[in-house]
Amino acid sequence: MPLKTKILVVDDDVEFTETLKDLLELEKCDASIIHNGYEALQKVRNEKFDIVLMDIKMPGINGVETLKEIKKIAPRLAVILMTGYSLEALIKDAFKEGALAVLDKPLDIPKLFGHLAAARSAATLS
Repeated sequence: MPLKTKILVVDDDVEFTETLKDLLELEKCDASIIHNGYEALQKVRNEKFDIVLMDIKMPGINGVETLKEIKKIAPRLAVILMTGYSLEALIKDAFKEGALAVLDKPLDIPKLFGHLAAARSAATLS
């Protein structure tokens, strides 16, 4: 039996993360949720994840800054960012730093699952 894809969901909106976790688990993923970039860095240092799904705009350290630090810890880890805002400079920076995708909120769930499938395929090929 194939292992479940292990996903770290990072967003300061607690209700959103709970809903997203439920959706991901319906897709046979093992989802962990946390609510800020500092916790994300600690989790990535201590556990192995296949994909990080993270909000760009969070208090403290934003998603792009967290992405930069994640890539230092786990350079090949797939990171998909999400945003409910038009943040052109941050989005451009995110791709420069290695984000796999930047998705608009509210999330288009089939599009999200498409990106997750692409990230899984890339991980199995590397």
